[in-house]
Amino acid sequence: MKIDREFAKLLGPDQRIAFDGDVSAICGVSPDLRLAYWNDAWELFARKNGGASVLEQFTLGRSILDAISGQLRSFYELILRSVAQTGEEFEHLYECSSADLVRWFHMRVLPLGKDGALLFVHSLAVERPRGAAEEDAYLDATDFRGDGGLILQCSNCRRVRRVDPKQWEWHRLFMEARPAVSHGVCLVCLELYYPEGS
Repeated sequence: MKIDREFAKLLGPDQRIAFDGDVSAICGVSPDLRLAYWNDAWELFARKNGGASVLEQFTLGRSILDAISGQLRSFYELILRSVAQTGEEFEHLYECSSADLVRWFHMRVLPLGKDGALLFVHSLAVERPRGAAEEDAYLDATDFRGDGGLILQCSNCRRVRRVDPKQWEWHRLFMEARPAVSHGVCLVCLELYYPEGS
């Protein structure tokens, strides 16, 4: 986990614990879109995927837009500035596959406070070996069924909680199939939307 002093002032201690312990890659940017925070999962993903040099190049204080080129840079700059100005969160599903794995991530960009700082939550939505069957064939719903056979789903971000280990993940299949769910709130949403109740 890395965080700059100014960004740290935006997060309460319980928020930091929730964000730092989450399995989703989470990062934060200052109002001028400079990297100001990332959790351990963000760094772990980079290191596991040959991104150690990227971590050295993109340190705290570097513009997040420097990591994006071409038309995507314009797209993200427009989206990020809109979230900062309107206070309305943005969601996006994107592919980030490797040579061996097909991976899709669900990204949420959330306003953090009123000064324009933003929080990014990248949740793994699909991961399967290349050439494997579609997501619903590889995804075992029993991994998510708790007491009474219900799947616990966050009522805000719609991620579902894996039983063991207890981690929150985003899966398109659970949105489309509408399984029997019980609603709760993941730690990230609890700290963002209901800090007084955590």
